[in-house]
Amino acid sequence: MPGKDGLPQCMTMDYSLHVAAMSQKRITPPATHEFDCVSRIIQEALENGHYHAVIEHTLPLVQDLQTRLVALFKARVIAWGKQGRSQEELKEAMAMISYAPYDATGYLVVGRRYSDQGFQTRAIQIFNQGLHHVPTIDPHYKTLQQAIQSSEARHRRRLDILAHFPYDIACHVIDNVPQQTLVQCARVSTAWRAFILDYPKPWRCVHIDLNFSQALFLSHFYTFLLPLVIHHMEHLSILSFTCVTRNSLKQLFDMVKSSNLQSLQLITDKSFKQENYSDICSALTSVAETLTSLDIHFEGRNSIPSFSRILTLCPNLKSIKYFAETTLPIISPMILNNTTQLTNLDLSTPSDILSLPGTLQPITNMDIQNLIQRCPHLQNISVINCCVEIYEAIRHYCPDIRTVRVNQQTSIWTTPSEEYVSSKNSKKQLNGLKILEASSCFPSATTIVPLIETHHLTVCKLSIESRLPLIRHMFNRIPRSESDWSALCTISTLIHLVDLRLVSVPPSLCQYLPALLKQTPNLETFYLEDTDTMIGDGALMMLANTMPKLSDIWFINCQLNTSELRHMITLFAENKSSTSSLANIKLLGCTGIEQDVKVICAKIQSLNSLSIHLDGMSQIAVKAFVQDIAQLPFLQHLSVHNTDMTVEGLQIISTSTSLSSVDLISIGGVTEDEVKRVFLFNEILVLFDPCI
Repeated sequence: MPGKDGLPQCMTMDYSLHVAAMSQKRITPPATHEFDCVSRIIQEALENGHYHAVIEHTLPLVQDLQTRLVALFKARVIAWGKQGRSQEELKEAMAMISYAPYDATGYLVVGRRYSDQGFQTRAIQIFNQGLHHVPTIDPHYKTLQQAIQSSEARHRRRLDILAHFPYDIACHVIDNVPQQTLVQCARVSTAWRAFILDYPKPWRCVHIDLNFSQALFLSHFYTFLLPLVIHHMEHLSILSFTCVTRNSLKQLFDMVKSSNLQSLQLITDKSFKQENYSDICSALTSVAETLTSLDIHFEGRNSIPSFSRILTLCPNLKSIKYFAETTLPIISPMILNNTTQLTNLDLSTPSDILSLPGTLQPITNMDIQNLIQRCPHLQNISVINCCVEIYEAIRHYCPDIRTVRVNQQTSIWTTPSEEYVSSKNSKKQLNGLKILEASSCFPSATTIVPLIETHHLTVCKLSIESRLPLIRHMFNRIPRSESDWSALCTISTLIHLVDLRLVSVPPSLCQYLPALLKQTPNLETFYLEDTDTMIGDGALMMLANTMPKLSDIWFINCQLNTSELRHMITLFAENKSSTSSLANIKLLGCTGIEQDVKVICAKIQSLNSLSIHLDGMSQIAVKAFVQDIAQLPFLQHLSVHNTDMTVEGLQIISTSTSLSSVDLISIGGVTEDEVKRVFLFNEILVLFDPCI
């Protein structure tokens, strides 16, 4: 019965087996004894002075070797090409040109490869080199001539690949090209220029960094392109005023005033001449009417334009971020007669200025009242260096408020309230305050509780801090022992509160903490830091018994009732249900906690992350702790501090099937090399900070 290629089936099978066997064979070079023999004879002839014989008899041998070498190079070039290994094919062909410059094959392979890649000039040079070396009688000489003509034709008429793309693909390409590169691309061809300048998306946000390294780019951009794209422009960002002249900013704004510029960012640096600050307001008049968003940074400390003047110049602003390096009240004097359209307000000062003792002057009650009254549409506000009267002003004058951050170092745009709420609670929320982060020297709860009470149906994150290092020099603080937080007892249920953070709160607040926790049935995160006094009785038990959604507990440098803490941790450890929500515990710097409480923490089956100080624990207790840790099914991150470990203990930890990272902070008993050896063949990421 016929098989493949018309051969009998049995012969086809034998042939296939033969080919398979040959493919497995290693091709070995021929024996070298014949070459050695010829070389020896030639050497003897040279020594005996038979020079003519050497020349005459070696010529055929050299020609034969060259022919065989060229054949081998051709075979290698073909093999690399068949495998699609273009770089290796190119290298072999270049070597072939060096060893056999009279053969056309190397020139044709290299030239065609360059031509296919679009390098027509290189291809033409290679083909010309071939025409110079290859004999005219060579059968491939005409092929070289045709190849060079083809490359010259392609060089004269380049293919515009962007013009051949479908419109949506071309737009996608442009979307991923940096703006500075687009400026250069606009000079490639008329077609590219028309497409790039007519496509609006890359020019909606224009970023200009005014430094000397971009002088050529800026010159071409200002002169030729900016007038052609200003009708697309909505946002303009100008950074680093190192080469700003007195009138250049005004000239730039005059150029773009015909655009619908809505958003502007101006960031100066310390090299900007401070006398030019006064020019900024006059320059703004060109674009002030259309601006709805302004982000302006002043690095100098003198001659800063007043905040109220900028608001007056830009009547349609909805968002403003005003950053000033000044020790004076950032908005003083607040002289504002018109009602603004502001919904987002961010007033900030560098942290190095805030930490200077005795130099800062807080925003006065009169200024903050005037500002808030003129901003009835405010939704998000972040203010540094502010008095406590701001909370009542916001409650009274801002019915649409969503986010309040007072004396925080994070911007209001860092965690937008709506985004935070949607990530924490999928239910539709009522309009009202969602995030309140307050860092002030509260004389009593009456300064902030009325604002919380007004928005008790909507607030989902509450952070209260009364001794923040950044603000400790701002005010003449009322002694914390005199503050009264009994108003917490009358607060309504905070039905949507999921995140509660208390830092350096006064003893009175710690006393009434159980009353506050009673009104937070849906709490998910509880954070307590730097409390000098023990929190009220029953608070810890409420965390374990009345908050089914609690997932994160942080106790940092706190005074805790060890008995209550043991009971709370035990309740979480005894909950073997897969629905247990507690995922993260941090127990750091809390003195007086007995070692059995820390061991029980390692028995909470639902834990995803655990950070704990193990100081004061015996080696037996530490061993029991790590044995339980290794058995936790969901634990991904472990951070242990202030204890001695053994290699055996580390080996037990390394057997965990769930851990992805381990932090060993201030750990003794083991060396860094021992830690590396234990986790060498493990996918656990280890941070080791030895005990000094």
